Amino acid sequence: MGERVRDSMHISERMWQDKVEHLAILNGWLVDHKTPMRYASGHVRTTGLPGMPDLTLMHPVGHGFIMAELKTDKGRLSDNQKAVARALLANGVEYYVWRPSDLKDVEERLARWRKR
Repeated sequence: MGERVRDSMHISERMWQDKVEHLAILNGWLVDHKTPMRYASGHVRTTGLPGMPDLTLMHPVGHGFIMAELKTDKGRLSDNQKAVARALLANGVEYYVWRPSDLKDVEERLARWRKR
């Protein structure tokens, strides 16, 4: 356990996102992610509402609808992300902030429907 947590602290958000997307697809989820536009100046811009979660996961046969913000183990939510999280939760959306140290929980949630 300690090894997993120590190693997870060195994973980038992009690598973490790839891992979560892969797990979701393997478990039958449809995955949506808005790719940010990167300009030559180094500026990054995402379209849509600021603070929207990184991933939207939908199970095609009704086993869930998840919105997940992905962060490194040290990453923090912006004020916009916190506001969107409150709104999503207030409307009953299954919302998570997933970090590499949450890998076991992510695996369990994405495979939960298989245990029924």
